[in-house]
Amino acid sequence: MTPLVWYLEADILPEDRNEARKIKNRAARYSISQEKLYRRSFSGPYLRCVTPREAARILVELHDGDCGSHS
Repeated sequence: MTPLVWYLEADILPEDRNEARKIKNRAARYSISQEKLYRRSFSGPYLRCVTPREAARILVELHDGDCGSHS
């Protein structure tokens, strides 16, 4: 887990005051719902944050799956 997730889930901040301030500022743009991290977008919908491994799986699924011939 990252310090941002720690802060959102359990209100735990790093000892470093500058790093803690940065995390608090970034946390205003994020939320956790059903154990998944989302970022608030300017256009309205929440954007799901994924790990690099999940992103690679999503791309493979898009290119090789049902949408493969359209992308």
